[in-house]
Amino acid sequence: MPHIRRHDFVLNLLQITIETLLFYHPAVWWISKQTRVDREHCCDDIAAQLCTPIALAEGLATIESYRSEKIAALSMAAIGDGRRTRTLTRIQRLLDFNSTVAKDHRGSSMAGLLVGLLVAVIVLFFRSRRATGDD
Repeated sequence: MPHIRRHDFVLNLLQITIETLLFYHPAVWWISKQTRVDREHCCDDIAAQLCTPIALAEGLATIESYRSEKIAALSMAAIGDGRRTRTLTRIQRLLDFNSTVAKDHRGSSMAGLLVGLLVAVIVLFFRSRRATGDD
């Protein structure tokens, strides 16, 4: 529900568009990964305010255990894509009561990353137009 209230689907479409246009740029992928992590942390913070961080952490662990069972059933040697590690990191972050200062600045860092991506797209667009002589 927090993803819907924050209109993350719109930001995700913009992010995917930028990733497609700048596919070969490693900084785009790094910024994109950080943006996704920040997006999840922001929504975790909102959800933790609606219930308790412990209840949310238990819910994440339960969902991860169901996902792990499905992957194990489908593959003999599932190495995974790092989702288990990301879920564990989210759970540890939720249960770390000393990280309240970091939680307060998550939204601004995500907004900064998105603005940076947008500026990069605009700069590359005008650079490509200038190189082709479409002025």
